[in-house]
Amino acid sequence: MVAAVAVAIAAALGVSLYGGGAVGLGPPGGGLAEQLDALRGANDLVRASRADVGREPALYPTAYGRLEAALPMGRRTGKPVPAIRPVALANLVRTDILDTPAWRAHYVCLSLSGSKGPKPADAATVLERAGVREQAESEALAYLRAPDRGDDVLTSLATRAAFLSTLTCLGRAGEVPRANLDRLAADTARADQPVPVLYAGEALRAAGVRARATRALRGADVLLEGDCGRLDPIQRAALALLRQRLPQPTRDCLRAALHDSDAQTRWLARRALTVGASDSSPALPALVSRIRSDGLVAKSPAQLGTLTATYNAARALTAGASRSRRRDG
Repeated sequence: MVAAVAVAIAAALGVSLYGGGAVGLGPPGGGLAEQLDALRGANDLVRASRADVGREPALYPTAYGRLEAALPMGRRTGKPVPAIRPVALANLVRTDILDTPAWRAHYVCLSLSGSKGPKPADAATVLERAGVREQAESEALAYLRAPDRGDDVLTSLATRAAFLSTLTCLGRAGEVPRANLDRLAADTARADQPVPVLYAGEALRAAGVRARATRALRGADVLLEGDCGRLDPIQRAALALLRQRLPQPTRDCLRAALHDSDAQTRWLARRALTVGASDSSPALPALVSRIRSDGLVAKSPAQLGTLTATYNAARALTAGASRSRRRDG
């Protein structure tokens, strides 16, 4: 899979690919991994610097930023979410080509769900306009019928969940053999990571198949009562949703996660914070995502790694290794 798809799955599995911390100087060759990680963008490419480098829209932040904005904010009255313009979304599908057609279709379906304006049923029209509908449906169906053997268990689970949800959105889920759905349900019960288990369960339920989060819920109460360091925020949010329980330690951890740089983490945290909420519940913090007038959401400047910066970093590493070998020789 291409880099952006790997990032999407990594987010679904709760693996952070966002750099942090200052880039400092150290001994020659020392701390290179940490320095490069601090410059890594969400597309897993290297950024030229920590400075802002633009705010182009992208499918991933548009999908999860719009889902986040559609959720209730407690007593706070949020501003209306701008309706998404199908033409603008179709143009983005054509240009945001780091993702495969099926993943782009997935983000289109998410972008159109839960908000005013076009509905998920319009996703097919958007993808048709972008010229990728047939490819997207074929890719999703093929993976659900025969998952890539090179993918690990959790990657396969997250991908099948996303693609089944997409096919349901596009009206094609009925073409997935029941045996493959039963296999997905069995894999869901055996998986221990809450995020892909949550997504798989929801996708299966929409397709009329029941799934259990058997293994993912083992020890759930202990984890939800534990301190923030015991679980990544995205996994904690998914576990709270699976368990339908929000103890105070988890509530505190997830309120802090509402400022996370990743839109998917913020959305799941905000979803989880609605568990058991009432009209008297404290208002949630304002949204981080800024939805444009055309309904799209821009990438964070920290997410915009470039091929040029990645190439230059690789050249610098190669040159440094060559000099080291010459000194050692």
